[in-house]
Amino acid sequence: MVYYYNPSYWKNDSQYDRILSKYHVNSVPLLVKMVDEEYRDAYQFDPDATKENFHETILAYYYSIVDFLSTDDHFICG
Repeated sequence: MVYYYNPSYWKNDSQYDRILSKYHVNSVPLLVKMVDEEYRDAYQFDPDATKENFHETILAYYYSIVDFLSTDDHFICG
């Protein structure tokens, strides 16, 4: 399952800064890998990465998820 979090939506919330501070959130990952509703991994966006490096790293992360989902214990729907 893929979850999407739009930090721009929440930035307008009056509690946004307080929540980030309370939970020591320094950045919001671009992608989060969840397995059986548990956090397993996250992909952080690197604003200093070149376009080529970004494409390589995001594809590698994506394929690691696809490889995991295609094992005997998991399957892909859709």
